Amino acid sequence: PDDASALYADALAKCAGSKLWEHMHDSCLALGQTQLVRRQLSAELAASVRLDSHILSAVLDNANGAILSDIREHSRNPEGANYPADDSPLLPELSRHLVAAGLHNPVLQIYVATLPLPEWPITCFLFTLSRLSLYTYDRHLSCLAPLSRRGGTTPDAAPLLVGVLTSLRQFHATHVTSYLRLLGQYLRVCVTQHGMVNTVNAKGVAGGYAEVPREGET
Repeated sequence: PDDASALYADALAKCAGSKLWEHMHDSCLALGQTQLVRRQLSAELAASVRLDSHILSAVLDNANGAILSDIREHSRNPEGANYPADDSPLLPELSRHLVAAGLHNPVLQIYVATLPLPEWPITCFLFTLSRLSLYTYDRHLSCLAPLSRRGGTTPDAAPLLVGVLTSLRQFHATHVTSYLRLLGQYLRVCVTQHGMVNTVNAKGVAGGYAEVPREGET
């Protein structure tokens, strides 16, 4: 719509000063930092397994790929493709070995099972917009950097976005896609404005960590 920029500004103004933003900021930051540490540990484990036990690494990779292929085929053709039985130990045991070998992505993992919350993607979207003013695009580092590092009060953007993505995935996997689509829509509205660079990079960082194909973001 023609007044889209005004609608975004009005929504942010209504949420300005909300205690929810500060609570989300602290929670998402702590969650994101933890997830990045887990991701680093997984990368170290995976590298060690590939070097010290290449056969085990290959077996786990192939088994994981085969199971995922069967699950995708079952989702496309429930009647013609089999799915592991509920009482089968295959999936829990394979998952346990993949985690132990570092062959998983903690950012994509579901830690708690809860009902979907339809309002959560737009809440996270408005929260992200409210944080963009704290960052600027650093051309030397090719990433979002805090406007001022004096005092160390502004955290890096990556752990904050990873925390947001992790929270979205706990409610429903499609919430991540909805969140990225909202960022993409805002990008199209603000494409000629000064804040475009920050939004492009925030969306790029979020999409990269979420491993969502670009055709699914728009």
